[in-house]
Amino acid sequence: MMPRRLLAAILLALTALPLSVFGATPPPDDPPVKKDPPKPWRPYKEIPEVLYFESFEGEGPGIWNIGTIQDKVVQTPGSHALKLAAFEEKEQSTRGEANISGLGPFHLMGGLRPSDVKLQFMIWAEATGKVVTSMGDDKGWFSETTSVGKAQTWTTISMDLAELYNGHQIMRETGVLNQIRVAFKPNTPKQTAVYIDEFVIINGLRPPEVLPRLLAVENKRSEVFRMAPRDGYSFNYIGQEALQNAIKSPRGKRKAKTVLVLASRTEDVEPLKAALTAAQTKAKSEFRFVFAEAPDGSPVTGLEDMHTLLQYNLQKSEAEMALLVLGHSDVADGVTPGSETIRVIQERALESGVIPIVCNAPPGMTSIAKDRTNLDRLYSAAATASRQTGAPWVDIAFAYKDNAAALDKGELSAIGLANLADLAVKSLRHMEVFVFGRK
Repeated sequence: MMPRRLLAAILLALTALPLSVFGATPPPDDPPVKKDPPKPWRPYKEIPEVLYFESFEGEGPGIWNIGTIQDKVVQTPGSHALKLAAFEEKEQSTRGEANISGLGPFHLMGGLRPSDVKLQFMIWAEATGKVVTSMGDDKGWFSETTSVGKAQTWTTISMDLAELYNGHQIMRETGVLNQIRVAFKPNTPKQTAVYIDEFVIINGLRPPEVLPRLLAVENKRSEVFRMAPRDGYSFNYIGQEALQNAIKSPRGKRKAKTVLVLASRTEDVEPLKAALTAAQTKAKSEFRFVFAEAPDGSPVTGLEDMHTLLQYNLQKSEAEMALLVLGHSDVADGVTPGSETIRVIQERALESGVIPIVCNAPPGMTSIAKDRTNLDRLYSAAATASRQTGAPWVDIAFAYKDNAAALDKGELSAIGLANLADLAVKSLRHMEVFVFGRK
C-alpha cells in the first residue's frame, strides 16, 4: 500500500498541472474590468461647479510650490497674492507653478468637456508683457498666451480649457492634469515683479456668475481659519469637517466641556492645573480639566505616555477634547519620533470621538544644538500630522515670545505655562464654537 504522505504529494502535484495535459480546455480568463475615470474633485459642497479656488489667504502657498505669498501688494483684491518667481534669467521671465496632485482628490479632466471648464485669475505686473497659462499632464503642457496691455493694475485672465494647445492637439476629456503654470514675459529687458490672485477653475458656468457665492463661502471659512504664526494655533475648514465627522460617530457621545490634559513633565502637572484654572476664569469659560493618570494613580506625562496610555485615559475620563503638551524633555534622550507617531496618537483620539490638540514644542525652546535639531524635527512632525488628520495644534513659541522669563533650561517656567494655558483655552473655545457649535 502506498504511504499516505507519498499519495498526498502525488495528488498535490497533479492539481498543479494545466488542464490541457488531461485533454481539457481551460476556462477563458475573465475580461478586464473597465474602470471609469476618477470623477473631478469638487471642494465646495455648496457650489459643485467649482473645481478649484485659491485666494492665497490661507496658511502658506497651498499647492503652489514655485512663487511666494506676499501681503504688501498695491491694489491687491485681497490681503495676499502669489508673487511669481524669477527664472530663465536671460529672458527676464517669472513664473508660478502648482502641483495639482498635492490636493489629493483633485482630478481633471475626468470626463468633463474642456470647452465647459473655465479658468480665470487676476494678474498684476510692473510692466506690460505676455502671460502664458499652462496645465500639464504626464506627457507635456497645454498652453495659451495672453497679452497684458496695462502695467501696475489688476488684469483678469480668462479662458476655457479647450483653448489650451500643446502644439499637436487641444485638451481631451480623458486628459489627466497634475500641474498648473503661470509664466510672464515682460516687454522690458529687466526683471519685473508679477503677482497673481483669485485663481479659479469652474465647470459649466462663467466665473463672474460664481465668484460672488464663492467669496461668500470663503469669508465664512475665514472665520474658522487660524494660522499658527499669526494666532498661536492652527485650524481650518478642512479640519472642521473632519472633526465634526469624528464627533458624530457613536463613540462621540462624551462629557461636554471635559478636557483630558497630558503635561510634558511630571513637575509641570500642578503648575499647569493652576494655570488652566486661572486662564479659563479670565476667559469666562467652563471647562473641566482632568489630568491623565496611570492605573497606579501616577501622572501620565510626555510623548511616550501619550502613545501608550492615552486610550486608557480617554475611556476613563470620557473627555470630548484632549490637550497634549510636548516639550524639550520629549527629545532629551536623543530619540525623535516622526509624524507617524503623532498621527497615530491623533487618530486614536479621533476614533474615540475626541478632539486632540497638540501643543507643539518649537526648536527655540533650547540652546543645545542637538536637541534643537530634534525639536525642529518633532515640531515639523506634529504640524505635518495635524495637516493630515485635520486636528488643531498650538504653537508653544507664543508662550515664551518676547519673554525670557517664560523659559527655564529649555522648558516652560510657571510664567510660560500660564501663557500656554491662555492660548490653550482660546483654542479649546474655538473648537467649541466651530466644531461643537456652542456659542
